[in-house]
Amino acid sequence: MTGKLILKSGVEYVFKMMSQDVIHGASFNLGDKSIMVRTPPQKLVDLPITFDDTPETMKFFIYCTYYCGAGHESMFSQIIVE
Repeated sequence: MTGKLILKSGVEYVFKMMSQDVIHGASFNLGDKSIMVRTPPQKLVDLPITFDDTPETMKFFIYCTYYCGAGHESMFSQIIVE
């Protein structure tokens, strides 16, 4: 899941996540707070997040928090909020 996503501040986004194989976890590091969610196999998980208004571009990171096997260390992404 490496890559980056560019979003707008002050808008609610609903992240729809589902694992196809084993349990995964996602941690959204949002500056002074973080949100963690588990994604069980074949179950859709909705996570609404509104990124606070900010006068400048902010970078946030998402990574897998539940060891899931080979490739776990490369399961991360970046969110850029403008």
